[in-house]
Amino acid sequence: MALAAAIGLALVHQYLFYGHSFGVSYPLFLLLFYAYMWTFGAPEMRPMKMTDWLLMAVIALLSLTFVLYHNQLLRVLNSLAIPMLVFVQFTLLLSRRMFSHWDIRVVADVLDHLVPQSVRHWPTPLRLLGRLMNGSTGVQGAQQRRQASRVLIGLLVAAPLLAVILSLLSSADGVFHYVLSAFPDWLGQLSVSGWFWRIVWTGGMALLLFTYLWGFRDGVVYDWERAALGEDALKPLRTRTLAPKVDPLIATTVLVLVALVYVLYVVVQLSYLFGAWEGVLPQGLTYADYARQGFAELIALSGINLVILLGTLYLVKAGEGAMGRLIRILLLLIVGCTGVMLCSAYSRLQLYEQAYGYTYARFLAHAFMLYIGALLLLAGLRAALRRVPLGRCFIAVSLLAFLALNYAQMDAGIAAGNIERYRENGKLDEAYLLSLSTDATPLLIRFRKSDYPQLRLEDHRRWMALEQPERDWQSYNFSRRRAARELSEALD
Repeated sequence: MALAAAIGLALVHQYLFYGHSFGVSYPLFLLLFYAYMWTFGAPEMRPMKMTDWLLMAVIALLSLTFVLYHNQLLRVLNSLAIPMLVFVQFTLLLSRRMFSHWDIRVVADVLDHLVPQSVRHWPTPLRLLGRLMNGSTGVQGAQQRRQASRVLIGLLVAAPLLAVILSLLSSADGVFHYVLSAFPDWLGQLSVSGWFWRIVWTGGMALLLFTYLWGFRDGVVYDWERAALGEDALKPLRTRTLAPKVDPLIATTVLVLVALVYVLYVVVQLSYLFGAWEGVLPQGLTYADYARQGFAELIALSGINLVILLGTLYLVKAGEGAMGRLIRILLLLIVGCTGVMLCSAYSRLQLYEQAYGYTYARFLAHAFMLYIGALLLLAGLRAALRRVPLGRCFIAVSLLAFLALNYAQMDAGIAAGNIERYRENGKLDEAYLLSLSTDATPLLIRFRKSDYPQLRLEDHRRWMALEQPERDWQSYNFSRRRAARELSEALD
């Protein structure tokens, strides 16, 4: 039954995706895949916890972006991220090792079920099909073979009889003759190569779906597991690895020196950080020079500081004495200084955008700085409160940040920023504005009507594709369909 369902799901997969771009087909197939895994993986599946439901909600919301938006970068990232999250979810639910959601070793378990556990079951469908074709042995097998031979004889007898009957019916009824004559034309329109690749697609996908499932249902226990744990290898693996510890005095010395340098930097930086908006800049620097100078270095330093914080929190065991309190104070001081660095980098990027406009790279840089800032706040909270589960919080914040990036409507935001910049100083990169995805099209149409009638919407990078929107429902995308409709109305 699992193999038959895998073949059926593979047929649906090729129908949804062969020759079609991602659209409504993506969340639809994802729903069917979950149903397949839940139905036939039920004997091994553990009850869903709150974290499992939340992860599934994140996956569902990410899959809906293929229907709602059309940003190419995010579509590529989601094409990679969604399968990874799905594999993680089913590994957590079905794997016999039963790692927690926050255990880094679950990554190795995901890869184990994707490759070795699945590949070892590649012959399994062939064995199942062989049993079905050969039938069972003994009296029952002989009876099935006799029945099959009788059916074959019946087909051979019916072939010439059907030829005579169809010929007479065709002569008797002109409409029936027309229907019959249409069959050769229909067969001639079929592409042999197209059907061949559809069959290959279906067979390959059915094999992947079935073997991935059966890797959980009939997983192998490796020799190294048995050697390490004996018979307990079949039980949940919850062994803990002890990380090496760093001497608290060494860590304190390093943190004091780093903190002193950062405090000096912050004192100097604050003298002109926010004054740059009022025209107070370091001598000899223009706004563009100031905005460009040191931005990458500040982001790199923020990342280094995050590593220092994590290393100290996990590798230094300082206790609750004076040394422990001093280390926590130094960590909080580094968090504060890093926050000033991020504010400086953020203000520099805003100045740069005002001078040169808004782009994908600059939008993503803003998002990355906000993400780093959130991680730093969590690290500072862990430094103050030792009971904060930092690893879990990092994973949760990372998923939420990626989800927020998908629903932030990047293209519309970039278009809005460039339009506002044009209204303030009259500068506009029209070519870049027209290169944005269809998510920005409604805003561009309103901008043309209200402020910039010379905007060449006819040169919109997407317009040639939008003139002939997809007729197949599998590729339906709300952003593309809306842009096609509104552009047609605006250009008529």
